[in-house]
Amino acid sequence: MNDIYQTSTDTIIAELEAGTVSWIRPWTGAADPFPRNAVSQRPYRGINTVLLGLEAHCRGYNSQQWMTFRQAQKAADYLLEHASLVAPAEAMPIAA
Repeated sequence: MNDIYQTSTDTIIAELEAGTVSWIRPWTGAADPFPRNAVSQRPYRGINTVLLGLEAHCRGYNSQQWMTFRQAQKAADYLLEHASLVAPAEAMPIAA
């Protein structure tokens, strides 16, 4: 497993070297610009706020909703149990 502290430091340095001005508000005007857990809606605190905000910025995410790996697994299990097979409309041949 790679060192999270080194990875985070490297990312911050790369953003600064690229000219990202870290003291200017990075959010886009969304109602709540701070990282929250998508399931519990609890805001993240401490260094997780910085790390998740930086991750969203670097990847161009529009949402600050996050979940743990276990929460994602549980959501995926639910989706698989309740999924339906569908085909895009453009894939369906139209009979004349």
